Amino acid sequence: MKPESMTILTVDDTPANIRLLTHYLEKQGYRVITAEDGFEGFKAAMQHHPDLILLDVMMPGTDGYEVCELLKAEEETKNIPVMFLTAKADVEDKIRGFEMGAVDYITKPFNLAEISTRVENQLTMKHIQRQNVRYRKLIQSLAHLSNRGKIGEVFANAAREAVQTLEDELESVADDKFREKIRVVCHQFKHFVSLAIPEQPLRGPVQIRDILDAAIEDVQEAANGTVQFHVTIPDGVALVGDRGEIYQALWNVLFNAYEASSGGSTILIQAESGQAVPGELARQVAGNRAGEYLCIRISDDVQFDEAEAKVFEDPLQADPGSIGMVRYAATAGIVLDHEGAMRMLAGEKGRQVEIFLPM
Repeated sequence: MKPESMTILTVDDTPANIRLLTHYLEKQGYRVITAEDGFEGFKAAMQHHPDLILLDVMMPGTDGYEVCELLKAEEETKNIPVMFLTAKADVEDKIRGFEMGAVDYITKPFNLAEISTRVENQLTMKHIQRQNVRYRKLIQSLAHLSNRGKIGEVFANAAREAVQTLEDELESVADDKFREKIRVVCHQFKHFVSLAIPEQPLRGPVQIRDILDAAIEDVQEAANGTVQFHVTIPDGVALVGDRGEIYQALWNVLFNAYEASSGGSTILIQAESGQAVPGELARQVAGNRAGEYLCIRISDDVQFDEAEAKVFEDPLQADPGSIGMVRYAATAGIVLDHEGAMRMLAGEKGRQVEIFLPM
């Protein structure tokens, strides 16, 4: 992120403050536009679509709170981060500012170095969020175009580029929690690459316990040990399939369970061999061969959602609304490609995903 590519709108009814902030921010490399009253500031935001707005609260006519409310009501300005600059230091005033949608609240007299650091942090976060939106749209588009979860070299290259860009941005993110979120996103993209180019592209006998242990280890690494897994699977259970794709399918479901669960949760994983595909799922498989399937059940404490369950009914036509739904759609595609079936049910304490794979 280069400062010269970023525009900051400063709105303040005190000309001296305008001059001071403009001079300092321009020295940092930012493009600065200004307004000396609230309504002019609103019009400037609508016209120029700045990357960040520094907004005084106490102004005659339309005050800062009203300007912020106007900005958040407009589709084209609602996502522009607003930082309040004001002499009002009461906790109630700060709470009101955050409730209006402000991302930061700086009291006067302000310290220019502090403003510079906070401005940089907010612009970095916005830059990364924009990238995430672009990558999310890319993932959704390629998920629809993919052949039941097989994405190929084009997406692998895009994912590598995404990972590198996001990891480069980590160095400039000051907020520890936000940096951790971006680290997890990088981890996810690396797994999309493994789906695009699996290590073992040819199908053959695979040990399900080995694959599951590898998926659990990687999810625990991403979760920093904040989730536990309880596994009940008979030893020696083998399938014929693509190791890389089966790993990805299990990782997707396990990561979704971790991501949606409350802190300190335990995810239950059970497997039973010699199972039949339930009659309602028979249409998903080439033939409902009684007693020839391994059923893997993954249970968490998240409330069951009908919308999530529907993605398994027709994953190739589903319209995923989140990265989690994309993972489910990709998993369902992999399972179908292995002549298996999949569904989500309401479990005892939350939701349960069942995966049926032929043995």
